[in-house]
Amino acid sequence: MKATTPPIRGVHHSAFRCRDAEETRRFYTEILGLPLKAALAGLWASVLNVNQVGPDDDFFILGGDSLSGARLLAGVKSVFGIDLSLHALFHNAGTVAGMARAIEAERELHL
Repeated sequence: MKATTPPIRGVHHSAFRCRDAEETRRFYTEILGLPLKAALAGLWASVLNVNQVGPDDDFFILGGDSLSGARLLAGVKSVFGIDLSLHALFHNAGTVAGMARAIEAERELHL
């Protein structure tokens, strides 16, 4: 999955293109040292082709639909190793904060 990284913390990353999911995960979490919500916000911004996503921004208000939702969930699975459903996106993970909670809940189930 190629993703153009959005501007984060005032740093412009438009020239950086991730070659694969591992590079994307590493870029957000290790290189930038971002916590889960910030890394998710970057993934959302990439999928939705927007500059910035806040923790309480609604996926569908930002222009998301079922197709971009499927792409987002594929990215979440690829980058974070968590398989969320479209049902989760529609019902309790429609914001970055909600999705972060859903990912943490899934991680707890698999410990």
